[in-house]
Amino acid sequence: MEEERDMGRGAVVTDGIMARWVELLLSDRARPLRFAVVGGTAGVTQLALLALLERGGWPALLANAVAFLCAAQVNFLLSATFTWRDRARSVALWRRWIGFHGSIAGMAVLNMLVFATARMVWPSLVSSAIGIVAAALGNFLLGDRLVFRRRPAGRRAARDQADEADGADGADAA
Repeated sequence: MEEERDMGRGAVVTDGIMARWVELLLSDRARPLRFAVVGGTAGVTQLALLALLERGGWPALLANAVAFLCAAQVNFLLSATFTWRDRARSVALWRRWIGFHGSIAGMAVLNMLVFATARMVWPSLVSSAIGIVAAALGNFLLGDRLVFRRRPAGRRAARDQADEADGADGADAA
């Protein structure tokens, strides 16, 4: 039997319904949604930091670079703990961090190449949107197949097990 909880101000939430929504949100089918939410959060983080740094007198290019680097860390943290949360122990934390940044760097190059090519035919905003979509798809595929790849427990690489034994992956303990 489903229990109901009083959430205040007259709102009643059924535990069973909430549990099903959480289960759906954390399912493999919802991974693209989680990816989009995390990417949007990182984008908003970058824009907010850029605005704060510029307001503090930072030059725009330096402010944007710092904002991007900070947002990339937010993106990695949320990707590891939310988007691909079920794969947190498949590869050592430092290896995922390096792979993640390598993939976003590669997709930034792809974004620019797609933009430059599309710009020959379409206006800048359309070309940029096409580049963003191409890079987002590439980042999702690289995250899914490489950075946060799923590995069977019995076939883990010996070096990852050694990293854990040495405590190099202590941040994954939770």
